[in-house]
Amino acid sequence: MGGIFNLYEQLWWWDLLVHTYAGVGIATIGRTELINHMDLHTQHAQLLVYSMALLLTLGLSAAWELYEFTVDPFTARTMQPHNTDTMHDLAGAVVGALFILVLHAHHKRKKTVDHEKDTT
Repeated sequence: MGGIFNLYEQLWWWDLLVHTYAGVGIATIGRTELINHMDLHTQHAQLLVYSMALLLTLGLSAAWELYEFTVDPFTARTMQPHNTDTMHDLAGAVVGALFILVLHAHHKRKKTVDHEKDTT
């Protein structure tokens, strides 16, 4: 959508928004899949899930940046104009992932506390 409507050139923040939302999506999917496949009876296991979701986000974001770097010489577009853009993209993805993971953890903690209140 951004490429079709030329949003990357018209809106300075579009690229950052896209990478931030990608971070949110990757972390959410990663966290959900890990929770579905792991035994989470300990606090350490939950911390591991959140850490792995964050690392998955960073890894996939880095892979995307490598793709941009590799494809640029063969296309008329410049997806990766400079290193600062790459760092902003990675930072946006990490901020998005951290935001959603903290939100998930807070929601889970609140749900646990509310459940404990109901059972006492």
